[in-house]
Amino acid sequence: MEPHTGPWKKNLVPAWYEIRVAGQLDETASDAFAGLDVTDRDGVTVIRGEVDQAGLNGLLERIRSLQLDLVDVRRVRRAPIRRPTEDPEVDRSKEAL
Repeated sequence: MEPHTGPWKKNLVPAWYEIRVAGQLDETASDAFAGLDVTDRDGVTVIRGEVDQAGLNGLLERIRSLQLDLVDVRRVRRAPIRRPTEDPEVDRSKEAL
């Protein structure tokens, strides 16, 4: 068997995760997730980013060490990147007429 092959290899591939914790993080707690997208939605903080399995375990350990209340962890598809001029509320289908 070649090195770095086998069923565990898929764990080395990064994936996008969305982690939800209860409440709004203060600046210190938010800084612990530098490099990830951290947003507040209706009393829940959403931490989103691309990590491999080891990185995900590290994030969960960080949440535990900060004594945050873990609500949900899910693997998600990467959201499309919108250009600043794009507005999803504007229907541009009739602009060419």
